[in-house]
Amino acid sequence: MASLFISYSRKDIEVARKLTEAFKGQDLDFWIDWEGIPPTVDWWKEIEKGIEEANIFLFLISPDSAGSIVCKREIEHAAKNGKRLIPVVVHDIKADESPTELKPLNWIFLREQDSFDIGFNKLITAIKTDYEWAQTHRQLQVKALEWERSNKENSFLLRGKELQDAEFQLDSNTSKEPHPTDLQREYVLKSRHATDRQRRRVMSISVVGTIIIAGLAYAPIQNWLADPILGEWEEFNFSASPSSSLHVAMNFKDPDEVYVVDQSSGKLYVSGNSGLDWSQINVEVGKEIIGLSALENSLYILTLDTVWFSPDKGGRWEATGNIPLDNWADLLSIGVNPNNEKEVYVGDNNGTVYHSSDSGTFWDPVEKGYKGNLIRAITTNGIVTILATEEGLWVHTIENNQWDEISLIGCSDHSDNVRALALTYPYSNPPPSDGSFGFLAAVSELGVCDSDSKNMHGNVSLRELHGYKDVSSMVLAGQADLGYEGYITANNYILRKRIWYSSDIEWWISIFKSLFTKGE
Repeated sequence: MASLFISYSRKDIEVARKLTEAFKGQDLDFWIDWEGIPPTVDWWKEIEKGIEEANIFLFLISPDSAGSIVCKREIEHAAKNGKRLIPVVVHDIKADESPTELKPLNWIFLREQDSFDIGFNKLITAIKTDYEWAQTHRQLQVKALEWERSNKENSFLLRGKELQDAEFQLDSNTSKEPHPTDLQREYVLKSRHATDRQRRRVMSISVVGTIIIAGLAYAPIQNWLADPILGEWEEFNFSASPSSSLHVAMNFKDPDEVYVVDQSSGKLYVSGNSGLDWSQINVEVGKEIIGLSALENSLYILTLDTVWFSPDKGGRWEATGNIPLDNWADLLSIGVNPNNEKEVYVGDNNGTVYHSSDSGTFWDPVEKGYKGNLIRAITTNGIVTILATEEGLWVHTIENNQWDEISLIGCSDHSDNVRALALTYPYSNPPPSDGSFGFLAAVSELGVCDSDSKNMHGNVSLRELHGYKDVSSMVLAGQADLGYEGYITANNYILRKRIWYSSDIEWWISIFKSLFTKGE
């Protein structure tokens, strides 16, 4: 593979030839189009390939190259692929006429009036600076492009030591040139998710296999499985200031992928391994963030007057369409359907819920049938939508097509003080039309009411949070019959809990089989 890609104007060909002859004496590989493009080959595809497979992009600056359409396309493709750019001036040009990508860089001068030896030595020094990282960057970009051009097929993802090395290199060289590209970061993150998912699947197979064997051998195991394994809410690693108010979200289809936003600072973080490690996502909305939802492919964040949407999980953010808020109302809550990432609900402090079916391009008020002015929390899965207001809890199902009040058995005295809601995400798609999901409601300064009932009207009991108060958000993933994995933010803490139940050995066997047949 070429170490250097040389971009130049045909009118500067003599300077280019002199430079390439000098490179041969340095034992440096290079790509230049008089040598690199075979006859009858699509010339632009070959140029793109040459740029992508080069460690460094060398641009010979002159009035002719600055005005060349082909040179402009070449440097744009180099910048897109995060190549390290080295500008070499071969003919004088005004700074404001040079390519935009080169203006902030240090230029090396190899004009007729300059000493070629001095300029060439400076060029070699620039090329060799952080050269190992430039090589690594190129190798990772080529693999990421291959993955992207194969429709992001999982078989092209990194594994094992190769993945660990890529993560280390990105973390260690993030401030160096060439800077890591968005595609590289996405490629490595997806590789980590796939690896973690595979490890989790292997562990699940082991656990389920053990349960099946034990269940077949010992009848008492069925009694043990008949009761939920509730466990305790556990704190997990996340650094936040004591005065922070946090909001948590989780990719329902990959529970290892967790997002946390610090409301006051507006900083957004992501973990691909259930909170063991965190990295920051760039968010530039200029406002306090009061809500967050994470989907399989996208993110939503909520400010007091706007919903912001990221179709690529933080690479870019777009303000959604105008929400027709009344009487200086402020938004309070957001809920997104995990089965349809375009379906979004938001609620305000003036008793109105707005719905969008197109990722927030257009918003319509939801027909009222609930009571209350403060829409404190919303959760939905497309079949069931639940609201928490200061008047209580209200559920709407497609089957009933109306709002019905929910009475929290065991927590009924506190249903008017619920501050966070969550539904388990079902594995079936579309989900059951009867709304059979596990359900949690968090009561501020009190605890959590949880239900293992399919229809949310069964046994509900209060689970104390052991001193954690001011619950601000909650998210779940799981299946009603099996259990769930959930996160809650309370004060400046994040808590996690796992609950499992089922006494049907045949059901466990079906889950065991599905682990071998379920796609990535």
